[in-house]
Amino acid sequence: MPVREIANDSLNGELTSAGDKLVMVDFFATWCGPCKNIAPHIEHLSSQYPNAVFLKADVEKCTSEAAKYAIKAMPTFVFFQHGKEVARLQGASKDPIEQTIKKFYKDTPTKDAGYTDLKPFVEEKSCTALNEIDKWQNAVLGNQPGMFRSDEDDPELILHVAFNQVVKIHSIAIEAPEENGPKTVKLFVNRQAIDFNDAKSNEAVQTLEFEKKHLVDGSPVELRFVKFQNVQSLSLFFANNQSGSDQTIMKSITFYGTPIATTNMKDFKKAEGMPVANA
Repeated sequence: MPVREIANDSLNGELTSAGDKLVMVDFFATWCGPCKNIAPHIEHLSSQYPNAVFLKADVEKCTSEAAKYAIKAMPTFVFFQHGKEVARLQGASKDPIEQTIKKFYKDTPTKDAGYTDLKPFVEEKSCTALNEIDKWQNAVLGNQPGMFRSDEDDPELILHVAFNQVVKIHSIAIEAPEENGPKTVKLFVNRQAIDFNDAKSNEAVQTLEFEKKHLVDGSPVELRFVKFQNVQSLSLFFANNQSGSDQTIMKSITFYGTPIATTNMKDFKKAEGMPVANA
């Protein structure tokens, strides 16, 4: 993918549309000698890593972005994933730039065609997990490398994911080890809190059965889309895993769909206490 120059106030839109792809922004100045020298190498990297997004921002034109990200020297390379800054480098050294790309780069796009990775819409402070021994953020937000695992003696997990606006969810992709990855996953919509007794006894909006091939490739599994049209929160009960072992492990969990920008949030909250629809 060739390097594209962005306009002022356009970076946020670029980060949202990139989904789970790595985005590298080259903050440069036209009068900067090192910026000119490194530019051909950045073009080369953009063809070598086609599933990343390479952008460049002229600091004298993109004044909003330069101020927001406190750019003090050129060139400065800022790396983003899921809309958040994950690394930055100053200077025109080739090796550190490529090493940083390799650290965050994903070879195979996992995006469900026609739908958006909903990570930018996850409201972290309102999300919770039960029976986990790792931070759920590892899998859902990718804040840092690591797994999302249940207790070593209990394969069950509950993950409650809240969104900062109402969304439609089309599919869920889970990347996990073949043997320890989840198998049966019950989904509950717009439940403020759910525990293991609730998850086992209540009827889910939908129950998914993941196969090993889904977990190895991290390929999206489609939902009954009509039942996930007005989602403010989603609770997932991981009931077991592929091998029936004592621990469930996941590397990443991705929700694909679309935000509903026009929803009246106050009207929606009034309906939160209503019973979940039958599957």
